[in-house]
Amino acid sequence: MERIELEAFVAVAEELHFGRAAARLHRGQPTVSDAVRRLESSLGGRLFHRTSRRVSLTDLGEALLPDAHAALAQLRRFQQRGRSLAAGDRARTTLVVAHAEYTGHQLLLRCLPQLRERFPDVTIVPEAMPTTAQLPALRAETIGLGIG
Repeated sequence: MERIELEAFVAVAEELHFGRAAARLHRGQPTVSDAVRRLESSLGGRLFHRTSRRVSLTDLGEALLPDAHAALAQLRRFQQRGRSLAAGDRARTTLVVAHAEYTGHQLLLRCLPQLRERFPDVTIVPEAMPTTAQLPALRAETIGLGIG
């Protein structure tokens, strides 16, 4: 399984449209479609119901979407921690802050300066995540804070 497959699955699941998902990922629609097909093949089941007019999640897609969010968040944390350690920054703690696409992001932008001032040794990693996925991610400890 590759990162692009998870990113494509999440983007299509949130957009419910392959074209918009491709635009969001800055990739071509065939690349996104192929990535979703490869993921479905490796899982042995369909993630989406597709018609010429509509895309919707299957039960399998619904069940796996929180896990895909968690896996991508874990990959980002791994990458961030690796960069910090490679730079010799061993004492910093990372806090992943999930935020709803627009409103949560605006709120996070207002809070970031105060958070960074109050907790200078904490690396804050913003993570766009639908509000409905935040509670499962908090339970799985893949994020430390959620803003809906």
